[in-house]
Amino acid sequence: MAGKSPTDWHIHTAGIAACAALSAGLWFMVVQPQLDQRAHAADLRADLSSRQQKLEELSATLSVDRAQLAALKDELGAKELRLDGMDKLNQRLAAISELATRSSLSMGKETPGAVTDEPHYKSLQIHYEGKGTYPNFAAFLHQLRTMFPDTSIASLEARGAGTGAGIEFNFELIWYTHK
Repeated sequence: MAGKSPTDWHIHTAGIAACAALSAGLWFMVVQPQLDQRAHAADLRADLSSRQQKLEELSATLSVDRAQLAALKDELGAKELRLDGMDKLNQRLAAISELATRSSLSMGKETPGAVTDEPHYKSLQIHYEGKGTYPNFAAFLHQLRTMFPDTSIASLEARGAGTGAGIEFNFELIWYTHK
């Protein structure tokens, strides 16, 4: 053992331990935080990309919805419904009776009901009973809806009148009027 002292292995071991400790410190204090930061940045970029794609989809949907809303507003403006007043009750009853006569229906009872007072309008229930053929009754209901858009059908009952092709019917209308 020429030129080497018996304590050299301690020095080499201490140097190796110092290098290992320095490397571990460098890894945990510099390299690992950088790797974590890069992984976090990659996650943020993926999240951002996902959110941008979702934003593009929502923007496209919003554009379609805005176009539909504009079309509905135009349609609503063209079909603005004007409600008559309750003072026109006799004219309304006469017009419905006239429509039933033109539809070859025999109207029996015609009974106006109670007026309901809502915040923006009033409504009146009107009960009808009558007889006729099914095709005539169906045509009457179609014309009723076309001629009186401020009137809805609350209930409807139709049954065979026995012999022949006739039916008996009962229906309840709701007429909406302005205050």
